[in-house]
Amino acid sequence: MKQREIQKLEDKLIFDFISDFLNSDPDYELLSKAEQEKTFAIYKTLITAVYRSQFHDNVYPIVYAKDNNTKKLLVEAMVSIAHIVPEVTKVTVALVN
Repeated sequence: MKQREIQKLEDKLIFDFISDFLNSDPDYELLSKAEQEKTFAIYKTLITAVYRSQFHDNVYPIVYAKDNNTKKLLVEAMVSIAHIVPEVTKVTVALVN
C-alpha cells in the first residue's frame, strides 16, 4: 500500500472515531456549527498526535496553544478522552505567544 493510501485510511479512521465520540455526547449538539467545527478540530489534532506517536515509543507529541484559554480547552479535551485513549497522556500542551 502506498504512503498516500495509508494516510487517507488513517485520516478516515481518525475522522470516524472522533465523529462517533462527539455525536454520542448530547452537549455537542447544543454547540453552534462554528463551535462544533472548532471542537472537532481540537480533537482531531489531539488524536492525530496520539495516533502518530504510537508508532514510536520515544515520541511525546507537543500541541501548541496560542492562549491560556485554548490551553485549558485542550487539556480538558485530553482529560475527557483519557479513559478511551490513555495514550493521550503522552501529549504535552505548550503555550506559545
